[in-house]
Amino acid sequence: MAKFKEAFLESVLRDLDFPITNSGKFLIDVILSDSKQDMVYVWSKIPALIDKITKLKGYLAISNNQTKVKISIDKNSVSDDVMSDFYNIVNTWSKKYKIGLDFDPKKESFYIK
Repeated sequence: MAKFKEAFLESVLRDLDFPITNSGKFLIDVILSDSKQDMVYVWSKIPALIDKITKLKGYLAISNNQTKVKISIDKNSVSDDVMSDFYNIVNTWSKKYKIGLDFDPKKESFYIK
């Protein structure tokens, strides 16, 4: 694995609070390779999002049912106002940086395309 790619995958795993292992790097590589976006660009914009959503109990994680990174919040532990703020932050971030997201209303989660 090229040094840049390996360092990038490790950075993504750290941002997701995921163990840095060979299987973790492989999983992230598959997820990022499946994306239709420039994930180096997308990931350069992730810290700005993380800073804002973690204050609301939002988080980024590897999806359990899709090969995507999800942006989510535990809707049962926050007020409707916080949920609204969360949606606004994620949507504003997505539009500002032109990052495509899918939304699953059942899970109230966004998925990076």
